[in-house]
Amino acid sequence: MRTQERLSAILNAATDDYHSAWRLAEAWRQDKGKDLPNWPDYCFFPMAGWYAVVCAELQVDKVSMTYIADVARLAALGAWRYTQSIYRINPALYQSLIDTVPRGQLPVSLLMRMPEWCVYIETPGLQHDNSELYGFFAHLEWDANREQPELRLMLVKDDGLLASPLHIGPWTITEAVDRAASEANKHIQVQKISGSIPADYAQEQAAQLYPLISLLLYVCSDGVEYRASAQPSNPAPKRTKKGWRLFAANHMRVWNLGDKMGEQLEQYSAKEKDSSSSRSATRPHIRRAHWHTFYAGPRDSDEREVRVKWIPPLLIAAGEDDDE
Repeated sequence: MRTQERLSAILNAATDDYHSAWRLAEAWRQDKGKDLPNWPDYCFFPMAGWYAVVCAELQVDKVSMTYIADVARLAALGAWRYTQSIYRINPALYQSLIDTVPRGQLPVSLLMRMPEWCVYIETPGLQHDNSELYGFFAHLEWDANREQPELRLMLVKDDGLLASPLHIGPWTITEAVDRAASEANKHIQVQKISGSIPADYAQEQAAQLYPLISLLLYVCSDGVEYRASAQPSNPAPKRTKKGWRLFAANHMRVWNLGDKMGEQLEQYSAKEKDSSSSRSATRPHIRRAHWHTFYAGPRDSDEREVRVKWIPPLLIAAGEDDDE
């Protein structure tokens, strides 16, 4: 099944299950900062709002565990349907990205620069829990209780959808997963549900999320290369007889990324093979790809921010300085 067909089926299924969800969310978003609390613009509609949408649709005061996963499903699809973008990364660049493990603290400020409220990134060849992973939705959540952002991933697998939340901050991916799991265990205890998330979950889950986070960071990073002259963005409200409204995209759009970089990587790969066959002790070699953290803005200023850029593999010729 093609990506567009798969995502269309997923979106249509959610629309059929919750007929009024999109209308309710759009209407309630109009009360942002008025009758409803305000939230950052990077978040389309908080999970608390989607929880209320599910309650309204089911005509209940509290969502049972049977339907709680639908809150995450609607949150991802509800934000994505306004742009319906599919991010397809050049195969050579894609492989290099998923092989580059993000280390150290998560660059939260970089994630805040997600090009759209929700993005969908294809993941050919990847698996999650021994199930084929076709791609994943990524969007930012605002937890009003903690007044903190969260990164929400919705994995599209051959055995269904799987929500994977991360509580992001100045810590590692593993800790981000662990914090989210700890919060989930608290809810499990409050709801008196049997079972809990195991202690080793964070380490195992983080290892499977490394390539996804690496892909997402590239989409958010400086210098990302689009094949089209245009670049993705959130839609602007349009004036109607009933006031300003947002309209969902009427078709999906594929954004092809990294063609030039992919071509360079293929050239580096060919040169690496040539250098590996050389008998010279000082033969050229490839410096591995890595994520580089740097600062932008005036020193000692509130406007100064941490940025992260993916540095591709570089061919180091014999005799050249290998230091950065």
